[in-house]
Amino acid sequence: MTEATALQRKWRWQINMGTAAVEDWQTVVGLQEFTPSTEPTDQEDNDYESDGWGGSTRTMLVWGIEGNISHRKDTSTHVENAVHAKLRLAATAIDPEDGVIHMRWFDKNGSVEAYEGYGLITWAPDGGGMADLERVSITVTPSATSPALVTIANPVNASPVPIVSTASPSSGAAAGGELVTITGAHFTGASAVTFDAVAAEDFAVISDTKISAITPAGSAGAVDVVVTTTNGASTTGTDAYTYTA
Repeated sequence: MTEATALQRKWRWQINMGTAAVEDWQTVVGLQEFTPSTEPTDQEDNDYESDGWGGSTRTMLVWGIEGNISHRKDTSTHVENAVHAKLRLAATAIDPEDGVIHMRWFDKNGSVEAYEGYGLITWAPDGGGMADLERVSITVTPSATSPALVTIANPVNASPVPIVSTASPSSGAAAGGELVTITGAHFTGASAVTFDAVAAEDFAVISDTKISAITPAGSAGAVDVVVTTTNGASTTGTDAYTYTA
């Protein structure tokens, strides 16, 4: 095996566009520069027993990120990229729930380098001349409510099971035959969709986060909606759909 110096472009930076219960990780596109850091605070810690030798104790660690992106917008509608919009709006938010961003970054080649944290955003357009590209400098500092930087399993090597979030409409006739849109995550390659352990009459995977299904006949009451892939069956769609009499 031959070793070589890793390239800085190995990093993939992602933002959770979903919730804590149903995560929706999306990549920060247009990334030009990315510099994660962890800064230690070391305090002198000396006593008479050290025979004059000086020493220090590490009392704190603070992580951070400095990045630069090409600000992306749809070329026809001029709608801002959704991830960029979330970062920009977080930079001006006062409410902690809006201002704190749940993020992760990892080696997209699959090494063990993978981290997750909650941070506050500074969004600073670089400006420039009329022919310059629209670039934005982004600085991330840890949230006071969740300051820890957590080492995680690299998502590149993960095999996530499906997550069912909602079914819309959330109710329908017990006779079945209703068209239902199931939203969630990790639906790609779905091999089965069930309502109360009964297979859907038919279903189609629209995207990794959306499935259309035709409900089978069932009994009146709330039932679990389960999506199955090669990675396993979802466990989050409890009482997601209700059969009406």
